[in-house]
Amino acid sequence: MNASASPHELPLPGLREDNPRDFLAALGLLRLVDLLWPDSLPELSWSRETGIPKLSLNTALPGDWGTKLLSTFLEWKASEHNPFGYGKIESIDVSDFRALLLKESERSEFHTRYYVSLAAQIPHEKSGRRSEFIIESASRSVLNGIAALFENQRSPIDIQADFEGLGPMREVSNTSRWHPAEFKSAAYTSADPQDLKHRDFASLNIVALFGLSYYPTIDTQRGRKTLGIRRVDKCTEFSWPVWQHPIDSSTVASLLHHPSIHQREALSEAIKAIGVHQVWRSRKFKPDGQQNEYYSPAQPSL
Repeated sequence: MNASASPHELPLPGLREDNPRDFLAALGLLRLVDLLWPDSLPELSWSRETGIPKLSLNTALPGDWGTKLLSTFLEWKASEHNPFGYGKIESIDVSDFRALLLKESERSEFHTRYYVSLAAQIPHEKSGRRSEFIIESASRSVLNGIAALFENQRSPIDIQADFEGLGPMREVSNTSRWHPAEFKSAAYTSADPQDLKHRDFASLNIVALFGLSYYPTIDTQRGRKTLGIRRVDKCTEFSWPVWQHPIDSSTVASLLHHPSIHQREALSEAIKAIGVHQVWRSRKFKPDGQQNEYYSPAQPSL
């Protein structure tokens, strides 16, 4: 762990450490800043006192970094190989991504990170496909939902304000349901919870998609598994660590998959020895009488 101070810091008070969507959004922003502003040498860390993440930077980002990031998204969306235009994730053929990546003239650092991570989420499982991270069904497309967030020209998303926790809350749909607040129990609502629109900082759902680039799928003796995900009592559980000292993208990728983080009983001594001060766990569940799956509020392991 690198404990030396960087000249510039970018606090992200719109994110919380105990929210799986927010954690993926922090990872996604780290990946995107590293991709678009490599000279900034971004490093990610989490405050022990507030649970808020920050990026430590060698050089400051442009004052309008959120606007530039949105412009980049729109350029990608308008490109011949629109990364958000593949429709349903579960119907994408991995060979489509492979063919694109084999064309060296069309390949970029973005393509190699994005397509490989997305392809890793759609392994064949028996006669069909499924993703352990992305919740998608016959009636909804996560990529279409993300693309729709770009198309509101009258009121464009404000990425910087969303990460600062100051942006407007918007109705969002067709998300990956990584935010636990998307589940609304009928016991606490006066209307059918399926009719209630979820309001959120919209751009965090977009950036969280890029956080998947830290979670590849690997082959095991029990089939293909996504690192960071494990089966516990017939449930799918996502485990993630938070740490106090800033670390770069490559170190983050290694830390996220350390075996100690994903053990059923996290050992405090082993976790702290690798610089982690908390491990959070969230389970994917399907409420009684509903077809939709959601992520539960996270529980601390330590």
